[in-house]
Amino acid sequence: MVRTDSRGPVVRNSLQSQTRLSFPIQERVVADYLDGVPMKEITARYGIHRGTVHKITRRADAPLRPRGFPDRIRQEAAKLYSEGQTIVQVAARLGISYEGARAGIVACGVPLRPRGRQPSKR
Repeated sequence: MVRTDSRGPVVRNSLQSQTRLSFPIQERVVADYLDGVPMKEITARYGIHRGTVHKITRRADAPLRPRGFPDRIRQEAAKLYSEGQTIVQVAARLGISYEGARAGIVACGVPLRPRGRQPSKR
């Protein structure tokens, strides 16, 4: 009897649940990766680890994406921060981490405000 789940056959006698992704699903992983789908979304969609995504894309000779967020997300983070939002608010609005939002803001050359409560504008 072959054990399977929605993604394909499951390895027997393993301490961890391991699923063998079929070739069509692996092709979809590569296509999503090349289309710029965020890594978190790919891993959630297929129920795999980010390292598995890298292995699949390497085997397919897909070009590596640059680390970090695309320029459009960095620019949006910088714009929102310049408009007065905090880094926490920017990160929540864009669905990215605090560190990612901060890095995007800094990469666009926007000076960071001092930490702490900002004086109210009247």
